[in-house]
Amino acid sequence: IPLSELRSDGRDNLLESLIIAGEFVIPEVLLYFNNKLFRGNRTVKMNSSRLDAFSSPNFPPIARVGVDIKVNWESVFRPSSTEKFSVHSDMNSNVGILRLFPGISKAAPPMEGVVLQSYGAGNIPDSRSDIVQELSAATERGVIIVNCSQCFSGYVSEKYAAGLILRDANVIPGYDMTPEASLTKLSYLLSRSGLSLEEKRKLMEENLRGEKTVINEQSDPQSLLNDTNLLRSLTKLLTSNTDVKLLRESLFPSLLCKAASEGDLEALKTLKKEGGDVAFPDYTGLTPLHLAARRGHYDTVHYLLVNGASVHMKDSLHRTPLHEAISFKQLDIIKLLVQTGAHINETPTEIGSKLCLAASVDDVKLVEAWRLAGADMKSKDYSGNTASSIAQEGSQVSQYLAKIKCKEN
Repeated sequence: IPLSELRSDGRDNLLESLIIAGEFVIPEVLLYFNNKLFRGNRTVKMNSSRLDAFSSPNFPPIARVGVDIKVNWESVFRPSSTEKFSVHSDMNSNVGILRLFPGISKAAPPMEGVVLQSYGAGNIPDSRSDIVQELSAATERGVIIVNCSQCFSGYVSEKYAAGLILRDANVIPGYDMTPEASLTKLSYLLSRSGLSLEEKRKLMEENLRGEKTVINEQSDPQSLLNDTNLLRSLTKLLTSNTDVKLLRESLFPSLLCKAASEGDLEALKTLKKEGGDVAFPDYTGLTPLHLAARRGHYDTVHYLLVNGASVHMKDSLHRTPLHEAISFKQLDIIKLLVQTGAHINETPTEIGSKLCLAASVDDVKLVEAWRLAGADMKSKDYSGNTASSIAQEGSQVSQYLAKIKCKEN
């Protein structure tokens, strides 16, 4: 119901959306409606007249809003690169949806990409050999065809003979992607001129932005817990997989933080394989990335960044991993975090005060750390002083600032 109406759900939807966006670090494109937060590329509109108009048939809501806001952190799609956020807007429009029906004609307009909406679990009429031949001929010409189901819930399977026919025709299974997400993904990949046809086909089957479900074959969740006598004793007391899960949720954040603090990559990899979330904070609000950045473990920081750790997470003191790297003067870590999209969020006056304090004790490395993080060296403190005015003549900070000024000029 529009915001302008007296009786409107729009106000609540807008307000809750703003609260969630401001309070939680969820690096996704999301849709909030009727007390549920959905992943955008998993959402379909199910009803045009009810307040619960949207649904996500094949993926649970990222969050549910009641008295409290409950976020399902295990469902959040994590970043997997050390690059800043960017938007790809040059899409290829030569794509379309082909919905199968018994009397379909084999004639179709030329396309570079097609989303095929098949029956049930990805089947087609096995008596229509003419359609199969046309699909096969199209894929041989370089057309990318993705097989999606006409059903809202479920996924495309190759267990049936009719589904295998499409695979033999080089039609790519869309698994549980929505037709809308498949079409957008096709348009995006076809616009990437630097990719070969085979690379585009391969990427079409991969999970790029959380648009499809990936089943990870993880080891037994109790295997890691049985590695030490203490945890072995604890697991003997457990009576269900739920108990094991609760123990894992209680212990893993601290174990991950300890491994990150010590730069123990093997322990981090093992814990992640067992289901540990590298972005989840411990009881103090610190994440593994905070501690790895503080200690200067470059390889560990890089591993965490490409495995879902967020540069924007704040601890209980509202400090980000970048703040830790600055405070402990880890210059290489600062460069990596900034490259990934981290930024300082203090006011110019707060930055000026910290620069002036560093200049007053001639801490040139701390001044450099702030500069690498993006601080303006001309920032003023509460009294209007700058680092250059505080630094004593001939000091290391004074010489460093003069050198920076010469480079800028």
